[in-house]
Amino acid sequence: MIHQFNEVHRHMNRNNPSGTARVFLCISAMLFISATAPSQFTTLNQVEQSKELSFSNPRQRSLKLAFKSINNLIIIPIQVNGSDTLNFILDTGINTSIICDLTTGEELKLNFAREIKLQGLGTGTPLEAIHAFGNEINVSGLEGINQDYFVLLENVFQLSSKLGYQIHGILSYSVFNSFVTEINYDKEEIIFYDPEYFRYKNNSRLYATLPLIIHDKKPFMLISLKLPDGRIIPLKVMIDTGASSSLWLDKNTIKDFKIPAGEKKTFLGSGLSGDVNGYLVRIDKVSIDRFNLDDVIISLPDSVSIEYTTGPEQRNGSLGAEILRRFNIVIDFPNELITFSKNNKFNEPFSYNMCGIELMCPYPGLNFYQVSKVYSGSPAEKAGILKYDFIYSINGTDADELSLNEIYKLFQGKAGNKIKITIDRSGQRIKYLFKLEQYIMSEF
Repeated sequence: MIHQFNEVHRHMNRNNPSGTARVFLCISAMLFISATAPSQFTTLNQVEQSKELSFSNPRQRSLKLAFKSINNLIIIPIQVNGSDTLNFILDTGINTSIICDLTTGEELKLNFAREIKLQGLGTGTPLEAIHAFGNEINVSGLEGINQDYFVLLENVFQLSSKLGYQIHGILSYSVFNSFVTEINYDKEEIIFYDPEYFRYKNNSRLYATLPLIIHDKKPFMLISLKLPDGRIIPLKVMIDTGASSSLWLDKNTIKDFKIPAGEKKTFLGSGLSGDVNGYLVRIDKVSIDRFNLDDVIISLPDSVSIEYTTGPEQRNGSLGAEILRRFNIVIDFPNELITFSKNNKFNEPFSYNMCGIELMCPYPGLNFYQVSKVYSGSPAEKAGILKYDFIYSINGTDADELSLNEIYKLFQGKAGNKIKITIDRSGQRIKYLFKLEQYIMSEF
């Protein structure tokens, strides 16, 4: 561990905390563009839709695809215009795919591009991007033409560093909307079915098949929420596999919904337009038909962060992967149906980071971690941990023996659990000991 840490640390520069692996997308070096058009301002919903995929073998009736799950997100390998294999997050929350990170040496050809500006979730300014259309895609036996992509000119998401795994982009779920798609979170696999040959299982208390509402080729559904005063509130939510949280709500769309007194605003995540801030609270019950989820942590973004996410669908919020992963799901776009069945993760408690630090992996694929954010008032801040500190060991285990998922699982343990962290700060080794605390969240 010491040898590896020192070798990596020697290549790091404190003035460039993301490390040399932080590579911004260079259009002139990495993309070949056949045409351009004047720049324009747009949102993620204001773009013509991509064409759907089909089986490479026209006689095929189904296809099984393994995926990798990191931080609740579904990561699948794809090729674009015959490129090398690229890793994309499957996201039902967008209707046009995004390319956000290409590392040195990777070459990608895109056709028919125009300059645009994008505005999405977050508090920042619009982003410059390239809108490329008329492209081909291959996904392990699935293929399609006339595909749209947004190519970000700045890697604002830093997904590879945040997940510790090379991520090149975000794949719109709309490309799969000609299939009946089964997402098995237990086995980490997706099965695509030809709708003509798919058969639903017999009615059973183990399954709930519900209406699917489609807006701009994005899926929505109805769930319900139990408030502290006993009211049961129906909610229209977007199904968002690209959100690792459980449920975020626009509190302004729910009558008499109040944030608990004394609740502190906190960082909730990153969107297309920057940081998303708001509140975390616990709700007694979230219900999906007959399935009741208790003591659920929900996110309440502030109005500034979600200013550009409202649309004609008039949703109350988004249902994220921290809830979705507790089910195996069948999404039937052609017949506008969705089926839920509980899996082995259903009864796992809802938790959050009670340590108070976020980590990044400057070299994706190498278990080498740096503190990227320290939450105000958190146990880690009170102990003295600082942004840009390097993690040397946690609870006696060398950091290079821990995945990012394993570290965050420790941080999401029970309140009162002890955390022992050794960090490296400018070559000095420092040890810290503190307990996990529920420092930012209230219960109604």
